Amino acid sequence: MRPSAALAITAAALTCGHDAHAQVRWDAELEDGLMRRVLDHKPAGANDATFGPTLDAAVHLALVPLIRVGAYGHYDACPVSGEVVRTFVSGGLDARVLVPWLRGDLRGYARVGLGEAGVLEEARAGGHFTEVPVAVGALYRVRRRVWVTAEIGARLGFGFGGAGYAAQTNGEDPVGVFLDLGVMWGR
Repeated sequence: MRPSAALAITAAALTCGHDAHAQVRWDAELEDGLMRRVLDHKPAGANDATFGPTLDAAVHLALVPLIRVGAYGHYDACPVSGEVVRTFVSGGLDARVLVPWLRGDLRGYARVGLGEAGVLEEARAGGHFTEVPVAVGALYRVRRRVWVTAEIGARLGFGFGGAGYAAQTNGEDPVGVFLDLGVMWGR
């Protein structure tokens, strides 16, 4: 395509009809909940992790009516039987598929992501790993563009690295199970 034709098409798309914005579907959500990380390869006699708080944020754009893609950010604090708190921060790409047979005020979905996580233990070295968050959830519309969310799922970890995991002080984190409640705004 000639550069002048591409420029003309781009200019027309950006300046044409004000109704085009109604076709863009998006959402932004904030969730809070509980998470328990399951420790693997921990030293003999080491305690397992307990439940800790989580905070999640995500934004999505619709590719087609029932599929949305976007990005997520995640934080959780994972106590290891009161001895030490391990802090996790992660982010990555996220895809959500809405259930087609629920189309009213109540909707369901499944989601999967791929991201990178960093971990820091109190007064110890940190580490990193790749994570795959998977979940099923429900949305309930409370206002025109406001939804309440509930989600249950797991964060699967692999590719552990860094000084915190090399020392094997508390083991690796191959699975973390969570329950989140939150609010979503979008169209």
